[in-house]
Amino acid sequence: MESELIHYKVEDFLKDNDFISYVFERTGEAVSRWETLFKMHPYLEERATEAMAILLALEDVVTDLVPPEIAELKERIFKTLKI
Repeated sequence: MESELIHYKVEDFLKDNDFISYVFERTGEAVSRWETLFKMHPYLEERATEAMAILLALEDVVTDLVPPEIAELKERIFKTLKI
């Protein structure tokens, strides 16, 4: 798994459910796993930080959308960004 992570771009972080959980849940195991990866491959931390900022900015958006609408919107955004 690490071999594919070392090639991650911002878009890849945004699609990675494990990374998304790391950003929002901050469990000890996830924090340890990701921070170890960033220590071993420091160039990934800049990309991850950018992805984290995008995810956290999206969390601050207040909407009246229901979960299926949010999923559809997310899919449309990813298609537009081609990720």
